[in-house]
Amino acid sequence: ILSSWNFKADLFAAFGLGFAFLFMVIYASTISLASLMISDKHSGWFSKVGVWIGWGVFLAATIDAIENISLWNLLVGNLSTSWPVIAAWCATFKFALILLGIIYSLAGWLLPKEVFISSRLI
Repeated sequence: ILSSWNFKADLFAAFGLGFAFLFMVIYASTISLASLMISDKHSGWFSKVGVWIGWGVFLAATIDAIENISLWNLLVGNLSTSWPVIAAWCATFKFALILLGIIYSLAGWLLPKEVFISSRLI
């Protein structure tokens, strides 16, 4: 696919990869802040999980940077067989952590406090 692109397509892809670095800071801060706000709203185990998820979203942004570096190497012609594998694994973990942060934040926002107070089933 990369060999079929012209200079303009390469330029657009490079711009997109560069722009993605700015977006990483924005989505990591937003989802992390949402997770931390929800963890402050609740107590018990649900609150503790929220703090870990908040940091996990920043880990997702770091993994996203590694993914973009891998894609950049492919774009500039460094066609090592490891770059696509690295990018694929990074994308998988990144989206899993982002989705976990969004689901946690939505669940904590929509469900009442009392649901997560006890760690034991009654």
